[in-house]
Amino acid sequence: VPLKKHLDGVSTFAHAYATACGLPASLVDDITLAASLHDLGKADPRFQSMLRGGAPTFTSGTFDGLLAKSSGAQDRRSRDRARRRSG
Repeated sequence: VPLKKHLDGVSTFAHAYATACGLPASLVDDITLAASLHDLGKADPRFQSMLRGGAPTFTSGTFDGLLAKSSGAQDRRSRDRARRRSG
């Protein structure tokens, strides 16, 4: 799952939910901003490497190459190996 797509989706959902709750516009704006930034720590190269099984990452300097979640299920041993390899 691309990180940008994930952040955009969470932001859109949070905005709609906060608006439906009848919150003041300024609070809706704050919640929307928080949602759009909530996973930026996942841009860390070590985390990106872990999502790719511990392989070095190459994002060509663009935000579009970053992931929010891995592409497939891994067993515990594979996840542990990826975590070690990614530092």
